[in-house]
Amino acid sequence: MVRVLNPATRRVLVLPLRPPHAVMFGSTPFGFQGHQAFGLGHDPRSKAYKVARFFYRSMEGPVDNPNHYTLGMEVLTVGAADQRWRETAAPPPYPVLPGRTATFFKDSLLWTVEELLLREAPGFIRFKLEDESFGVLPGPPCSPSLDYAAASLAELRGELCVCVPRHEADYGDGSHETWICRDLDDAPQWEPRHVIEIHTFPRLRCLRPIAAYTDVLVLHAEPCYLCRETQEPGRSKEEERAPLHMQLQLRYYHPDTGVFVEYPTVTCAFQVISYVPSLVPV
Repeated sequence: MVRVLNPATRRVLVLPLRPPHAVMFGSTPFGFQGHQAFGLGHDPRSKAYKVARFFYRSMEGPVDNPNHYTLGMEVLTVGAADQRWRETAAPPPYPVLPGRTATFFKDSLLWTVEELLLREAPGFIRFKLEDESFGVLPGPPCSPSLDYAAASLAELRGELCVCVPRHEADYGDGSHETWICRDLDDAPQWEPRHVIEIHTFPRLRCLRPIAAYTDVLVLHAEPCYLCRETQEPGRSKEEERAPLHMQLQLRYYHPDTGVFVEYPTVTCAFQVISYVPSLVPV
């Protein structure tokens, strides 16, 4: 069962069950991640929200055989009279990392490719909600071999941000960097933004950007840390490479009582969801 949550209105929409043909059979190398990945975004042409579901229709034979799987994509328009999943005219061009929700940016959903099934990853998979067509967004030129499974996409203040671990052979353990892309059309370009060095946990593989302010970048370090990098004005580019500060004490706003509540010290893991406050029901 799949649900869509609107934190602003506190409404939960239960999506209809998948049609019988959208099933996974055969063996899968993905373990608990399953065989599908979802995305939610706003279609600028129809002015409606759409939920897209990538899935592996079948998987047979050895993993190193590039033709041993078939892919599919379904779309459901939220609020339409016919609340049924419909398959896209063309299948996705490349396999997607299962279990990872797509990032919505510039009227498109962006998924991370599954490198296990490709000899060379082409970039991030783009699904345009306006005409439901596929494309590829090349990855940033940050390393000879980008670790897509550890790369985290996020839309921050109107820009697409990706955080990736730096190549260990060149920079050693624990170093990450963020790159920014402002537009997906007309030959999109990536620009370097932050260099992040983590001395506390040198082998931390994945950092997920969740918020950006004037001089602060907040990231989620799985499974139980929030990280913050502060850039002080007037410092040189080399001096901006400051270590992250691990925020071990968390509190949240309780809407029923109107006060902030501290998380108990026994909390060992949490998830962070970024959203834009809105009164539009979903």
